[in-house]
Amino acid sequence: MRSQLRLAVLAAIGLAACSSGTAPVTTTTPAGPSTAASVSPIATPSVGPNATSSTASSASPIATTTTTARGCPAGQDGLIAQVKVTDWSLLIGGNRIPLTTAGIRNRSGDYQADDAIPQWAQLTSATPTVTASAGGKGVLAGSAGLRLLSGTVAVFPASAFDIAANRFPDPSTVTPRPLSSADGKLALAYPKTAGRWVLAFGVTWQTACLGGDGVAYVVAVTR
Repeated sequence: MRSQLRLAVLAAIGLAACSSGTAPVTTTTPAGPSTAASVSPIATPSVGPNATSSTASSASPIATTTTTARGCPAGQDGLIAQVKVTDWSLLIGGNRIPLTTAGIRNRSGDYQADDAIPQWAQLTSATPTVTASAGGKGVLAGSAGLRLLSGTVAVFPASAFDIAANRFPDPSTVTPRPLSSADGKLALAYPKTAGRWVLAFGVTWQTACLGGDGVAYVVAVTR
């Protein structure tokens, strides 16, 4: 039964499978609000009523409202139904970038799934590139109905990456910077030096029925 439940949530959220480094799945009794944690190897999600969330983002603790949202479906089935109809993408510089969810919960507080995702999930050679003025301002927003509550950005030189060779920088070498939020969007400043960069975002988000956190990436060229 637990195996079927795990597969159902994996299919709904669209998490990538990983052949190694998989942590055991646990189901816990109701707990308090989840908190953000540092990145760990990919693990299958932990699901259950108010399971404790383990996130891969550097964003602040999940700032979702524990309140019954009128008209929202409840429980595991409700969470999966809402996941399937949500557009999991963020908008920046005219581009859509995928949001990889970590902790995700019904805003009613009655059900939650969580996952520890790798630092560079969804970063590929096809990751969108935005062009901006060095030191210029930008906005990170959610797709329709997806509000961003808080977030951080860590800036890495693109030269530190070789995706084909599976070479990535040590994330601990860069301290994420907090992003200011307003009206469900996050404001950011691009690097002041001209160059090519990888921006790693950690965000907390909310829809009408769900709340959670996750990570996203974009390549930025500053001139």
